Amino acid sequence: MKIEGNKIIFKSVPEFWEKEFSGKKPYTVRLLSKEEYKSSGIHGMHDKLFIEIQNTETKQSFIREVKDVSLLGEFLGKYLVGIAWR
Repeated sequence: MKIEGNKIIFKSVPEFWEKEFSGKKPYTVRLLSKEEYKSSGIHGMHDKLFIEIQNTETKQSFIREVKDVSLLGEFLGKYLVGIAWR
């Protein structure tokens, strides 16, 4: 994960990236450290937050506005987070 202003950037393998890009899968589930979770801004979501998903093979990417963030639980000291967009 990388953060640039109000945008969080993740990489996705081609199989999932194609579904995410097309809108068939408008969400991602990620395991974030406590530092990543707090620094990403997703725990508060007071301002508009965007997500960029990059294809690990082609490096092609797309940006969407985040519509929902769900803290799904904690696992081994990390946060399991679901992020949805339109």
